[in-house]
Amino acid sequence: AEGGAEVEGELGTQEKSQLTKFLTQTLKAEGVLSLEELLGKLADHPTQKLAAAATGKGLPEVEICIAGLTQTIGQSLILRSTAYPSATAPARDAMIQLMTEKGSCPKQEAVEYLANALPTPPSTFVVTKLLKELAYQSGTLWVFKGNPPPPPPPA
Repeated sequence: AEGGAEVEGELGTQEKSQLTKFLTQTLKAEGVLSLEELLGKLADHPTQKLAAAATGKGLPEVEICIAGLTQTIGQSLILRSTAYPSATAPARDAMIQLMTEKGSCPKQEAVEYLANALPTPPSTFVVTKLLKELAYQSGTLWVFKGNPPPPPPPA
């Protein structure tokens, strides 16, 4: 697309591939993000065209890519389990189900829930990894990162 043939704002095949990889890595690292947070991280991307797409004419393409990679829970986005090895995907889906139903739970409850929900219970290592991805620890509870944050104190 040299010589200005490419329409400003449209992402080429290479940029789309970079975008998919970046979004996947970001969501794997962060676990749960709002669309605004994800676009904010994209706006800081070192590739100018991708960074510009987060706010400019490329946004519809970015949103299509995000929609293909994520599932929405409340106001939050998480990576679809298809982006994970097939061995952990069922456990991850069950953990997402538990977290969206309950909002928070002790680790032992998550271990028991997954043991009952799946034909083969996942290892404690897998449960802990999923909890760290999808929740944060607050005392003895693991709280789903997709829960709305508590309101800020009045200024």
